[in-house]
Amino acid sequence: MSIGPSEEPTPAGTHGSRSGSANSAGARWADLRRALAGRYEIERELGAGGMARVFLAQDLRHDRKVALKVLREGARSGAAAMRFENEIAVVARLNHPNILPLLDSGCTGGINYFVMPVVEGRTLREILSAEGPLSIERAVGYTVEICEALAYAHGRGVVHRDITPSNVLIWEDRVRVCDFGVALVATASPEERVTSTGIAVGSPRYMSPEQRFGDVVDHRSDLFSVGLLLREMLTGSPGGELESGAHRADSAHLDQVLKRALSTRPEDRHATAKELIADLRGALSKRAWWQRSSGAAGAIGLFAVIVAGVWLVAQQRSMSSPGSIAVLPFENLSSAPDLDAVGTMTADWLARGLERTDALEVVPTAATLSLTDVPSVPPTSYRALRGEIAEVTGAELVVSGAVYTSGDRLIVRSEIFSRDGDLLVTFPESSARLDDPMAAIIEVEGRVTGWVSTRLDERLTDHLSGSMVPPTLSAYKAWAAGMDRYLKRDNSAALESFLSAHRQDSTFATALVYASICLTNLGRRREADSLLNIAAASRQLMGRYDRAWLDYQTAAVRGRSMDALEAIRRAAAIAPGTKAVYNHAAQAFISGYVHEAISALESLDPRRGPMLGFHPYWDLLTSSLHLAERHGDEVRIARSSLGPDRLIGLVGLVRAAAAAGDLESVETHLDAARILPQDPASWTFGDVLIEAAEEANAHGHPAGPLYLRADQWYSENSKVPRGNEYLLLSAYRRGAWALLEQRLDSMTRADADPILTSGYRGLLQASTGSMEDAERIALRLAGPQPEYSLGRPAVFAARIAAVLGEEDLALNALGTAFSSGLPYGLWIHRDPDLSSLADPRIVQLLSPRD
Repeated sequence: MSIGPSEEPTPAGTHGSRSGSANSAGARWADLRRALAGRYEIERELGAGGMARVFLAQDLRHDRKVALKVLREGARSGAAAMRFENEIAVVARLNHPNILPLLDSGCTGGINYFVMPVVEGRTLREILSAEGPLSIERAVGYTVEICEALAYAHGRGVVHRDITPSNVLIWEDRVRVCDFGVALVATASPEERVTSTGIAVGSPRYMSPEQRFGDVVDHRSDLFSVGLLLREMLTGSPGGELESGAHRADSAHLDQVLKRALSTRPEDRHATAKELIADLRGALSKRAWWQRSSGAAGAIGLFAVIVAGVWLVAQQRSMSSPGSIAVLPFENLSSAPDLDAVGTMTADWLARGLERTDALEVVPTAATLSLTDVPSVPPTSYRALRGEIAEVTGAELVVSGAVYTSGDRLIVRSEIFSRDGDLLVTFPESSARLDDPMAAIIEVEGRVTGWVSTRLDERLTDHLSGSMVPPTLSAYKAWAAGMDRYLKRDNSAALESFLSAHRQDSTFATALVYASICLTNLGRRREADSLLNIAAASRQLMGRYDRAWLDYQTAAVRGRSMDALEAIRRAAAIAPGTKAVYNHAAQAFISGYVHEAISALESLDPRRGPMLGFHPYWDLLTSSLHLAERHGDEVRIARSSLGPDRLIGLVGLVRAAAAAGDLESVETHLDAARILPQDPASWTFGDVLIEAAEEANAHGHPAGPLYLRADQWYSENSKVPRGNEYLLLSAYRRGAWALLEQRLDSMTRADADPILTSGYRGLLQASTGSMEDAERIALRLAGPQPEYSLGRPAVFAARIAAVLGEEDLALNALGTAFSSGLPYGLWIHRDPDLSSLADPRIVQLLSPRD
C-alpha cells in the first residue's frame, strides 16, 4: 500500500523513537483522535517524514478508507507550515486522473490535516528498487502519463518542482503524481512561494540545473526531472547511460528525446509537456518500425559479393547492425620514423570519412591513439591490439593496415576484421608519391567507406560527397607528437606541439582544443578560452567526438559545470573505455555527482589501455569513494594502486587512516611517503601531510602536529605549487594569528594571488574580532565574480560569513560560488567553518547531488 508523501516513511514501529518518548507519542495520538472524532477514525500510522505523518483512517461520513496527512507538531509554523498549506491550495485546484486528488482538508484543535485516497499500489521508487530497469514500452508509458498530469498542472500555472520516483504512484498500472508541497504557482506572491530566488527547493538528485542553483524556474524544470526519471526507468540510475543498458540496440530514437529533455538550458528543452509526449510516442513508433525492418533484413541474410577490386572471405557473417567501428593507426613497416605520422594520419582520415557516412558509430582517433599508446607495443605491431581495442570500445569492426615504401612510392594497405578476429575483407594496395601521401590515403578512404556503406545501406553512399580538406602532413606530425606528450602528461611540451600543428595548418582546429586543455592544466584559463574561440570558428570541420570535447572544454573553462558535464557525457558515450570516460568521471565529481563519477571510473580497466600508468585515476577514484563514505573500498583501491615510486598510492591510505583516527597507521604511511620521489605537478610529501591533517581535523582527531609538520615542509619548499595556499591554511587551522598576518603581509607585497590573500585576510579579521573589517571583505568577495575565478572569491566570503555567524550571507555566497563554477570536492566536508552551519539549505547545497 502506498500513499503520496515525498518524505520516506519510517519502518513500522520506529516512528515513536524519532519523535520523543512513548508517553509523549501516545499523548499526541490521543490529541489527534479527539480532534478528528466524529469525522475520521484513526486506525494506524502508515509512515512519517520530516514534515508530516500519514495515517490510515476510516472516513465515517462516506464509509471509505482514506490516507490522512497531518502536519507534525514541531512544524506548525514557518516554512514547513507554509508548504503544507501550499500543497492543499495547489492540489485543491487540480482535477486530473493522473494526479492524486485532495478529498478534504482542515485545521481542528490546532492540527492541520488533509485527506487523500488510499492507493493500493506502489511508488515508482518501490518498483525500481524491486525490479530494476523497466522495458522501453513500460517506461515510456509511465512517462507519458506523468507528462499528461504535468501538462494539466502547467496549463493551470502550477510547476511541481519535485518530480521524483517517490512522488509517482502506480495503481492498477495507472500513474498518479502526488506531493505538490513545493509546487510553484505562477500567480503566487513572494510570501506564497515559500522560497526565494537563490535557494534551491526539491530533491537535489532530480533537480534541473536552474533549480539546483536557485535560479528562476518554470514548467521546463519539471520536464528536466521527467527526463531523469525516464533515464532511471531505462537504466536503473538517473545518471545512467541509455546506450550502455539493456536497451542499447534499440535506444537511438529515445536517446534523442532524452538529450533534448535533459538539455542544460531550458530553452533547448521541449517547450511543453505535450510536445514531450509527442516525441516519446514518435520514438516508440520509430522503434517498432526499426525492429520490423531489421528483423526482415536478418531473415534475408547477406551473400558473399565482390565489389570493384575487393576480395571478401567466404565465411562472412551477417552484419545488419554492426554497431561501431574502430580504425587503428596504420603500422609503419618502413625504416623511416617520419612515416609513423602518416600511419596516424591515414587512420584519422579514414575515421572521419566513416563518420560522415552516418552508417555506424566510429571510435574517435584520439581514443584509439590512447589505447595503442602501450610501451611494449611498437608502431609495427598495432594489429596485436585489435582484440583488446574491440573489447574496450565495443567495436564490432576493426580497420587496420600498414604503410611502407617502394622506391620513391608510398604504399598503403588495409583490411577489416570482425571483433572476434575474423578477416572480413582485404583491400588492394594504394600508392602515391612519398611527398604527396594524400592521394593514397583518399583512395583507401573511398574503398573502406564504400565497402561499409554497401554492406549496410547503398543509399548511404550519397553522404560521401563534400569531403573536407585534410590537415597537412607537417601539421599532422606536430599533432601526433603533441598527443604523445599529452598522454604522458607533459602539458608544456604538448602545448607547443599542438600550437605548432595549428600554425602549420590554420584549418586544423582540433589541435587548438587540445592546446586549450594543456593550458587549463597549467592554470592559464584565459589563454585557453581565447584558443577555444578561434577553434569554434572551424567547428564544422570537426567530427562529433572533437565537437563534444570543444563544448566540454569551453564550458569547463568558463565555469559552466553542468554544460561541461553534459558535453563530456556525449564524448564518453561516443568512445567508451577511453580517456574521455576519465574526464567524464572528473567532471561528474567536481559537479557533485559522486556516484556517477565512481560508476564511470569503475567502467575503466586501470591495468590496461589509457588508464595504465595514469595515476590521477587512482586519486579520483579514492577521493570519490571517500565522499561516498565507502571507506573500506577506498582502502582496498588505495592498496591496489601502490607503486614503488609514486606517492599517489599512499594518499588514499593516509586519507582513510586519518579520517578513522588511526594516527599510528598515518605515521607508518608518512614514513613510507617521505622517501619517495616528489612530483610537484602531482603530489609532494607536503601535500600528503596536509591530506592527513585535514582529514584528522574534519573528523575530530588531533591534527595540530600534522599541520605544524606541513607548515615546516612548505616553509622549506615554498616555490612548489600550492605552497602559499598551504602555508596560509596551516597557520589558520592552528590559530597562529600573528604568523598568519605576517605571511599575508609578505605575500601581498610579493603580488601573490589576490583572491587567496584577501580571503585569508577576511578569515583572520573574523577570527580575531575585527568584525566590521571582516564583513566588508566578505561582501566584496561575494559580489560579481571575476572571469575564470570559478567562484573562489565567493566561497571565501561564505567561510568568512560562517565565522561571523551570518548564515544568510554564507548561503547567498555559496549559491554564487557554485553557480560560478566552484568545484565540489573533499574540501566540502573538511572545512570546519562551513560545517558549523546548521541551516538545512546550506547542508543541502553542500551535499553531493546523487
